Amino acid sequence: MNFKNVIGLMALLVSTYSCKTESPKTVEKQPNIIIVITDDQGYGDLGHTGNTIIKTPTIDGFSKQAINLSNYHVGTTCAPSRAGLLTGRNCNRNGAWHTIMGASMLNKEEVTLADVFKKDGYKTGMFGKWHLGDNHPFAPYDRGFEETFYHGGGGIGQTPDYWNNDYFDDTYLRNGVPEKKEGYCTDVWFDEAIKFIENKKDEKFLCYLSLNAPHSPFNVPEAYYDMYKNEDSIDESQKRFYGMITNIDDNFSKLLKKLDDLKIADNTIVIFTTDNGTSNGYKLDKKTNTYYGYNAGMRGTKASEYEGGHRVPFIIRWPNGNLTSGKTLDGLAANVDLLPTLSAMAKVDFKPTKTMDGADISSYLFGKTALKERYLVTDTQRISWPEKGKQSCVMNGEWRLINGTELYNVKTDQGQIENIADKYPERVAAMNAFYDTWWDDVIKETK
Repeated sequence: MNFKNVIGLMALLVSTYSCKTESPKTVEKQPNIIIVITDDQGYGDLGHTGNTIIKTPTIDGFSKQAINLSNYHVGTTCAPSRAGLLTGRNCNRNGAWHTIMGASMLNKEEVTLADVFKKDGYKTGMFGKWHLGDNHPFAPYDRGFEETFYHGGGGIGQTPDYWNNDYFDDTYLRNGVPEKKEGYCTDVWFDEAIKFIENKKDEKFLCYLSLNAPHSPFNVPEAYYDMYKNEDSIDESQKRFYGMITNIDDNFSKLLKKLDDLKIADNTIVIFTTDNGTSNGYKLDKKTNTYYGYNAGMRGTKASEYEGGHRVPFIIRWPNGNLTSGKTLDGLAANVDLLPTLSAMAKVDFKPTKTMDGADISSYLFGKTALKERYLVTDTQRISWPEKGKQSCVMNGEWRLINGTELYNVKTDQGQIENIADKYPERVAAMNAFYDTWWDDVIKETK
């Protein structure tokens, strides 16, 4: 062997040895994401938020393994909340400010959470209630969700839904094609979501599990009604309403167990939240002047601009992200924060081209920084075209400006009993000034 060959062999051996001993780069796997959002379940319709009657042991236990937001807000009705969650933009910007009259269809130009994550390679699935448009180009499979199984309209049994659906053994739509399923609707949605998760367990996935329960009609398996039938502190419809929520809790348990069985729980972000204040968990019997149910001391229920209409539970767990402490954070947050926040957590590229109302609050959730002071707006626009000031709520920390004239501090007056606007005229002026500027910007997008 000549000298050149020896040198070449030595170089090859050194190169091979170097390749074998070099430390491999640590590749951080992107998290799976599961969002469970219920329909018409308020902040007070859970055990861990103070309700002593309702049975929600799984969700209550989950809250102790996660981070809880106690100052989290949504729209005051269902389609606006879902539209805000999926786009990071207030419902008055994105076209879904109502639940009917053509004003529940998410504008086709909007970029959704599913669009963003699908572009990054996530497998995307949606199950349950869509309520943002039934026809092309508004259907869920047109909006970034690859696999969809859902009912029509805003609720099972409504006019756009499949004829004669009643929550049991109904016909739903799989990517727009009717398919009959046996079983109770909530059980079906969870079963379909779990199948999706099982099939995608070796890939990264986004699962949007958007329930129609406990929305009316309050149809529920008899066994769940029986859990409350002898409870005198709630009325007959609330017994069914609570039963629907306990059924959700049992299904949520099944979902969490499946994540454990598949050994993907640690790297899966699981969110539990709701879409607006309670519709049936707290109400006045005018005949007896008696309140039934529980509303965590808040004023207002579904469709109200007061706190009980839009402050809802939000629980997020991610073991690999150390979101497991059981802490409760009281910074002002909202449904519009989910798209920028989840994109940041998952390191998914997201560069919005439209004005965002939401913000990335991941650093706050991780306990690294405080939330920046901010203003947020929610309102109830149950009309054909948005109207400035209609049932509006401007939020800033614990402060609430209602309809431009009523000011409350919900930290000291959670029931919003004492209007203190005359004591803080400068604050009222500042909050109204923000609203005026914000509205002018919003209305430009609707013209």
